[in-house]
Amino acid sequence: MLSGIAYAAVQLVRHGQVGGDLQSPTQEVRISNSPQMQGKALSADSTAQPVVYEDAELATIVNDISTFYQVKPVYKKEDSKHIRLYFTWDKHSSIDDIVDTFNKFERIHITLENKKLIVE
Repeated sequence: MLSGIAYAAVQLVRHGQVGGDLQSPTQEVRISNSPQMQGKALSADSTAQPVVYEDAELATIVNDISTFYQVKPVYKKEDSKHIRLYFTWDKHSSIDDIVDTFNKFERIHITLENKKLIVE
């Protein structure tokens, strides 16, 4: 768990250094599955910044990513939904890159098969 948090912290620092000063305030972006957003196209500005999750449950992150990439989340174990982590999601990344990033965490194993994001 500790190594996963350390990896996520490194990712946050790397993304924070791109084109800016580390002392500037961090902006947190939340994704909502509200009915108001369903069926609406995202503007180019809404995908420009990475989405930052701080101490969020894996289910929250995976569900947001699944909605964005139009894949179905499937959880093999109920416990895996409640793993908490820090994660930065760059919407410009491919779904395969995101799966690879998740699989670098010790307690997480995710595969993509037939438009399903399978969390074990």
